[in-house]
Amino acid sequence: MCGSLVRAAGLPELICESAEDFVNRAVGFGNNPALLQPFREKLRAGRNNCVLFDMPLLVQRLEELYRQMWDQYQKGELPRPDLANLYACLEVGCQARHDELEVQTLKDYQGWWRENLARRHKFRPIPPDHRFCNQTFS
Repeated sequence: MCGSLVRAAGLPELICESAEDFVNRAVGFGNNPALLQPFREKLRAGRNNCVLFDMPLLVQRLEELYRQMWDQYQKGELPRPDLANLYACLEVGCQARHDELEVQTLKDYQGWWRENLARRHKFRPIPPDHRFCNQTFS
């Protein structure tokens, strides 16, 4: 999660590969705060065009979710989570390299899932799933 946020902020060079790396960097920055200045400048310079600070996009997506919830409520529908194939989705999600993947920048988010679930399906079959257009993963 932290790697994803740092990458979204446009500062992937701050991603730490280990807890030891994190502690060493934190101590280094604590002992010499001037080392943070280039990162502050880069963050300020990229603030208007990085995903992390795209508040209009965040607001748009939240408002759409609220509209969907309101529409469901108006129809008397209660949200019912679809837990089909949850185990396979969890497995694929846990194997993703989240420090290298910025999901907000994926052009085809569902395609990413289909591809990874199809790869998983080769080793252990997954039943058809309507969330992916009734796709069978064979």
